[in-house]
Amino acid sequence: MIIYGLGGHASTPSKAINPINIASKLIQAFNEIPSQHIDAQQSAVVSNTYIKAGNSISLNIIPDTLEFGGNIRTFDADVPKRIEDSMKQILEGICGAYGVGYKFSYEVGARSVHNDDVKTTLLQDIVRNSLDVNVIERKPDMFGEDFSAYSQVIPATFAMIGSHTHTKETQYPLHHPKFNIDEGALTVGLKMLLTVAIEYSKQLTNMKLKGE
Repeated sequence: MIIYGLGGHASTPSKAINPINIASKLIQAFNEIPSQHIDAQQSAVVSNTYIKAGNSISLNIIPDTLEFGGNIRTFDADVPKRIEDSMKQILEGICGAYGVGYKFSYEVGARSVHNDDVKTTLLQDIVRNSLDVNVIERKPDMFGEDFSAYSQVIPATFAMIGSHTHTKETQYPLHHPKFNIDEGALTVGLKMLLTVAIEYSKQLTNMKLKGE
């Protein structure tokens, strides 16, 4: 998103339109969308993750443009459009009040992953019976995963592999600058994929032989 303000000198802000001031109001308003515009029964997150304006060398210059962006997360398919509509209304109101233009871009990415109950139970049974690993059910997470495209075509299930060993080095979360994993988890993941594929193939073969 780009805000088109009016550049000027820091000593005479009344002769300029500072896009930084406008962006600060927009970001605050955007972050309030989940609580003000989305039903409490539906989870939604709006996060500003990028902002760029001016430079650290010329601190006496009010920039004429500002660019910022972010990310939204939700479990409900209808919520992204409602958030987009709310953002447009906020933009028209705040930018209109300052008399500035803007460029707004909004892209919907991967949808939520919805695990098929039958396939999930099948995977859990195979892993519990064939591998010496602990299987637990997690609460839904807001991270993005394009595996959802597969689950829209065929019944599917998505499983995660734990990758830390309660040591300090492996406890940092995803995208943390010190993020690290216990590479032994790769072996567990490979065994799980192979075992599920083999056992599921056996079950499909037995079903065909029985005429099911």
